[in-house]
Amino acid sequence: MSLTQAAVDEEIAAARAAYAKRAFAAGALGKLAADVLTLSRAEIGEVSEGDGGGSPAMPHKANPVRATLLAAAARRAPQLAATLYGSVGAGELLTELAGRARAEDRPLRDLLAEQPELQGVDLDDLCAPAHYTGFAGPLTDRALERR
Repeated sequence: MSLTQAAVDEEIAAARAAYAKRAFAAGALGKLAADVLTLSRAEIGEVSEGDGGGSPAMPHKANPVRATLLAAAARRAPQLAATLYGSVGAGELLTELAGRARAEDRPLRDLLAEQPELQGVDLDDLCAPAHYTGFAGPLTDRALERR
């Protein structure tokens, strides 16, 4: 199956739009969490989470645990979305280079080394199977031991 460049560009645009929507939703939820954190302070006391986290030093106190977790996640969301947003096209480049490597009967590593974006990157380390197979080896060994 061959995709046209227009179809690939449309898929990339759709993925980037989805990441942007999720980041916006995380920001909106983060604002809500920040409001809960502010309004649940002892000196304000306008809202509470109900059965929030207890305090060992002050058993009567209910900490806004959910709002704290949500606010922390919302602070991380923009950076994570930016990483995903920027990497959407990377798969396309790798696919293109892999096709060229096969067509030209050249190692993929050599084609990667020619890319200006990868100058100064230790490609031997980057291409080492231990870095991209993760726990596949130990999990496979464990599954085979069960047989």
